[in-house]
Amino acid sequence: MQHRFDSQPAAPVGVAISEPPVAPVALSFDSSPATVPSPPQGRQVPRAPAAARLLCAWAVDLALLGSTVAANLLAATSIAGQRGWSEALAAAAWLWVALAAVLAIAWSWIFVALCGRTPGMAVAGLRVQAAQGGRPAPARALLRAILALLFAAPGVFGFVVALFDPRGQTLHDKVSRCVTVVD
Repeated sequence: MQHRFDSQPAAPVGVAISEPPVAPVALSFDSSPATVPSPPQGRQVPRAPAAARLLCAWAVDLALLGSTVAANLLAATSIAGQRGWSEALAAAAWLWVALAAVLAIAWSWIFVALCGRTPGMAVAGLRVQAAQGGRPAPARALLRAILALLFAAPGVFGFVVALFDPRGQTLHDKVSRCVTVVD
């Protein structure tokens, strides 16, 4: 007898897989190194270049942060009874920029301090470590988040540094003594 809130399927589900996957993908916010099965003999698992991984992580985080700010803007306009979000944005642009900055700092700080990675980094298979090893302490993660915002202000210069750095470090990682590593 199946209960109302049972999450199991009512009957077995069969899925045909023509070829086993080359590299299984798992999304985790855990900062401990993941164990990945070794590839079959004679087959090499391709890895994305560091620049592609960084750009992917930044794009995912930017999209999630942008949607969070947009949701706040829409909620504020509906609570205030305004018809369009453009008037609210134009009336207090500095307020929305400040909100976006605070959310960006909180985003990076909370995720790195608790999980060692942001959601974008998790998708790209990256995580942040302190230079001595292990997850950054909350104070170091906060410093890293604040520096990321400051170094992003002049034309995202602090982030572009990572594309040319041999270790892929951003400017805020260098100053806060953190390293981004591939899982």
